[in-house]
Amino acid sequence: MDTPPEALIKLVASDVHDGRLNQSVRDTIRNAITAAFKEIVRDRVRLRLNSALEDPSSDAHEAGADGKQEPKIADSGVVTTEEEVEGWLTIKAILREDIDTDRIFMRDAKSYCAVLLDDNNRKPIARMHFNGARKKFLGLFDGDTEERVELQSMKELFTHAERLKATLEKYQT
Repeated sequence: MDTPPEALIKLVASDVHDGRLNQSVRDTIRNAITAAFKEIVRDRVRLRLNSALEDPSSDAHEAGADGKQEPKIADSGVVTTEEEVEGWLTIKAILREDIDTDRIFMRDAKSYCAVLLDDNNRKPIARMHFNGARKKFLGLFDGDTEERVELQSMKELFTHAERLKATLEKYQT
């Protein structure tokens, strides 16, 4: 993991780099591969820890009859509301022309509901702060910071389409 073989570096380089494979490019790709391996391990450890702490039958998502991801109410006090599902589906609809919508996941928590690219919490597209408050907020991301904007109705999600698309594009570069 810490020292990827040269063959792997060349394989990845052939997919992501056009041009000569000099030492600088090799070092960049080596660092990216190392970071990716570490992230995979970290995500797997986190998943195992979470599943060990929760009821094994409890998961943030479950496959529906058609095999697609569907939100699930967890026993940990996290309740996925209809508004959160509507918000998630609306965001998927907004982004449908820019990405395969099967890559857009919803992960609910007690204080907010995250909309994530590739079910990766390092790639938040938006956060819906709808639980337990009279006011509803949408968290939008520019870089690593979240900006909350108040929503008067669910239809207002469409007014933030360009910001959602810009966030998605940031992860695809």
